[in-house]
Amino acid sequence: MSHPIKIETIDIDEVEFPVANSQAETSQEYNRPPLEGEEFEEFEFERSSKKRSSSFGFSREEIRQRLNRLTFSLGFFWRANFFKADLRGADMSGLDLHAVNFMGADLRGADLSRSSLMGSNFIGADLRGAKFERADAHGCDMHGANAEGANFRETKMMGANLSGMTLHKADFSLADIHAAKLLNSNLTEAIFHGTKIRGVDFHAADLTGADFKDIMMHGTNFAGAKGLKGLDWKTMRI
Repeated sequence: MSHPIKIETIDIDEVEFPVANSQAETSQEYNRPPLEGEEFEEFEFERSSKKRSSSFGFSREEIRQRLNRLTFSLGFFWRANFFKADLRGADMSGLDLHAVNFMGADLRGADLSRSSLMGSNFIGADLRGAKFERADAHGCDMHGANAEGANFRETKMMGANLSGMTLHKADFSLADIHAAKLLNSNLTEAIFHGTKIRGVDFHAADLTGADFKDIMMHGTNFAGAKGLKGLDWKTMRI
């Protein structure tokens, strides 16, 4: 039977970063999941080719390699704190990111597909072009985030708070957004093909140019929503 891995903090290029100890320890010595509650607050990763800047930034390739070392050896970051972290283009696909704090983080172009994001906090984050395909994000909070062009295909987002978001051209095809809140969100030209829309609140949302096809919606609130006249209601089952 395998034992939990002990986590130590070592100094890598003057930046503390959690790594795994190769020696397995007993559950009495270590009784929390790898990287549970670890702090990455305002950790900055540069896109330049410089090895390291005075702010301890890293190039995209360097952080991708560093994250991948953790990603594939540990696999989960329960309740870790990435507040205002620069995670542009990071590959965090297939990870357990339960209740992780991404508030204000820059996740442009990041890949979180197939990850567990239950209860995670993305309030005010930059999610433009991010991939959430087939992720489990039910109960997550993305209030006020910018997710223009993001991919939410087949994502589970039941009960998620998506209010006040910029979701221009976001793709929700085959996603389950049951009981999600999209109050005052910008959903212009968003795609909803085969999306499960039950009990969703679109109050005061802008749906101009949104593409709804082959969907079922029950108990959906469109009060004060914009752009309803242009929707093709014939393709919807209400």
